[in-house]
Amino acid sequence: MTGLIDRVEDVADRLWLQSPHAVLDAGLDQRMVVVDVETTGLDVRRDDLLAIGAVSIEAGSLKLADSYSDLLVPDQTPTPHNLLVHRLTPQRLRNAVLPSHALADFLTFVDAAPLLAYHAPFDAAVLRRAVIKAEHRLIRPVWLDVAEWALMLAPELGPRMPSLDDALAHFGIPGLDRHDALADATATAWLALKLQVLTVNSGTRDIRSLRRRLRRHRTLRRWRG
Repeated sequence: MTGLIDRVEDVADRLWLQSPHAVLDAGLDQRMVVVDVETTGLDVRRDDLLAIGAVSIEAGSLKLADSYSDLLVPDQTPTPHNLLVHRLTPQRLRNAVLPSHALADFLTFVDAAPLLAYHAPFDAAVLRRAVIKAEHRLIRPVWLDVAEWALMLAPELGPRMPSLDDALAHFGIPGLDRHDALADATATAWLALKLQVLTVNSGTRDIRSLRRRLRRHRTLRRWRG
C-alpha cells in the first residue's frame, strides 16, 4: 500500500480544477468531509469503485446526521474475495446504485468542502477516475491526508505510514466496529478531530498552513528514506 500511495501522491493535487482560495484560507473549524472508498483492488487505473462513505466534521464536532453512503454497481462481477472482504451480501448488492447517480449525489453532498481521507492520494485517484468515467464535471476539492497528518504529529508511529488501526490506538480512540466505507470514514473523522485540536494548539489554524506543513513533512520523510 505504501508504494502505491507514494506513486500517486505527487499527482493527486493536479487531478481536479483549481480550488477556491476561500477554502484554503478558512479555519480548520470549517465544514470538512471525511471520505472512504471501497474498491475491487488497489490498482487505481483498472479496479472498480464499489462504495463511498463520507461524514462531515465542523466546529470541532462529528456531524453524524450529515453523512453519505452508497454501494455502487460495479462494471465487473465482484470476486469471492471482494464479496468476503467488503461483506457484499446479496441484500447489499440489490441496493447498489449506478455509479453516475451515486457520484452525482456524492459531489452534491461534498459541495466545496475540503476532503479528508486516510491515505488520501488513493481515494483522490479512485474518485477522479470514477468521476471521469461517469462523465461528471470535475471539481477540485482540497485534499488532506489524515495518515500523513497523524505521522507528522506523532513521528513515533513511523517510519512507515501507520495503519488506521495503529493511529487510532496511538491517539486513544476506542476501537470501532468497522465493516463498510461509512464506518471507516467515521473512524477517520474521530482521528481527524483529535489531530485538529493538536494542530490548532500548535498555532496552525487554516487549511493553507496545514497543507504547507504536510507537504514539508512529506518531503522530509521521503528525503530521509
